[in-house]
Amino acid sequence: SGGGGGGGDNDETALPPAKAPPTPRGGHVAAAARGRFLLVWGGAAGNVLSDRDLHVYDTAAQCWVEPMVTGQPPQARSGHAGCLLGTHWYVAGGGDNAAARPETFRLETSDVRAGLFHWSVVNPGEGKQSVAVGTEGLSLVPYRGLTGDFLVAFGGSDGKCRNEVYAMRVSNVETETH
Repeated sequence: SGGGGGGGDNDETALPPAKAPPTPRGGHVAAAARGRFLLVWGGAAGNVLSDRDLHVYDTAAQCWVEPMVTGQPPQARSGHAGCLLGTHWYVAGGGDNAAARPETFRLETSDVRAGLFHWSVVNPGEGKQSVAVGTEGLSLVPYRGLTGDFLVAFGGSDGKCRNEVYAMRVSNVETETH
């Protein structure tokens, strides 16, 4: 049983290989999960939006693997932002060639070693939220404070470059289960 990594024998679990690697793209987001997996979502090739699929690269096996994803993924988009906070990967903002996408989604990655993921909507992007992340090219960073976890968004463009800072609480300390 492996020591120090926290994953034990699951570190050696082989996930099924993906049918194909992701298509070439830019404007996507990527994150590292559990020190082994590269997660890639969204983006576009020119004016053609990429699929809504989650793509997972296993750095130990050195191949793309087939994830099992539940929940409703975000609408296809490019120019969005993403950040990892604990086992949650947040994706916000961007555009779909017709409109800004102001929603914020969370991908649960705690079962990444088993290839299991779940999408959920954190904020549907209504009211002030549509102003906060309804842009392309924004920055999104995680912040773990004394009272809970927050996403902090800065800048972006909705036709005009912006310099506002917005924070959104995504958890409370008293409701966390870690």
